[in-house]
Amino acid sequence: MTPRLAAEGIACAYGHHTVLADFSLVAAPGTVTALLGPNGAGKSTALRALARLLRPREGTVTLDGRDVWQLPQRAFVRHIAFVPQTEAAAWPMTVEHAVLLGRVPHRGWLLPYTPEDREALSTALRQVDLEALRARNLDTLSGGERRRALLARALAQDAEVLLLDEPGAHLDLRHQVELFDLLARLARERRVAVVLSLHDLNLASLFADRAVLLNGGRILAQGPCQEVLTPDLLRRTFGIPVETVPHPRHGISMIFPVPESLDDRLDR
Repeated sequence: MTPRLAAEGIACAYGHHTVLADFSLVAAPGTVTALLGPNGAGKSTALRALARLLRPREGTVTLDGRDVWQLPQRAFVRHIAFVPQTEAAAWPMTVEHAVLLGRVPHRGWLLPYTPEDREALSTALRQVDLEALRARNLDTLSGGERRRALLARALAQDAEVLLLDEPGAHLDLRHQVELFDLLARLARERRVAVVLSLHDLNLASLFADRAVLLNGGRILAQGPCQEVLTPDLLRRTFGIPVETVPHPRHGISMIFPVPESLDDRLDR
């Protein structure tokens, strides 16, 4: 049975500054949940708390009902994979070696790689279109290529819950679409629970099942995307007017800002 990762009423702070309050979420198997909101809304902090990288001052994070802070680290990372926005390599390594680090929770640090590990490596590289770069050093890659290598490491980990902080950052249009399509398929076909932060509201509308709107460290709304991504709620979240129109093929709402300056420019 796929484990359920859940947060209940968590609050997080850096020093004396509270950046997230009364945050609750269930990462349900088979769903993609998008955390949305302006800069500083608490999206990355929420993901760090879910990934057991930041201990909440209040509330609990549980995996199948067990407090994650009571679980052995290796047991936790067998189930939960986290990809931060940025990550500097601790030492020079190739793409292949970086992705194979995702297999450590299954084999430890010193044991030789198994055929299963090698298969997971090949599958992950293929999924993010990095097969041709497997022998390249990470520090020679572009920002988008390095981003895809970090995502491949999480995929090789074969975790049931993926926590991704801005996974589409630095990716071109093709690789953005391919990545989000892959995440949606992993959720649908393998019952993976995906929780990710996003700035692109339209990617969330196209590929996510649920949306969580955050502002000022608090949840303004959460639920099915088409119920949450409304002009009224988005204006309250981002402070600017927006309009939604149906996608020409699928009927899903697509979101467009309506800045006053645009009206002035087009009327000239």
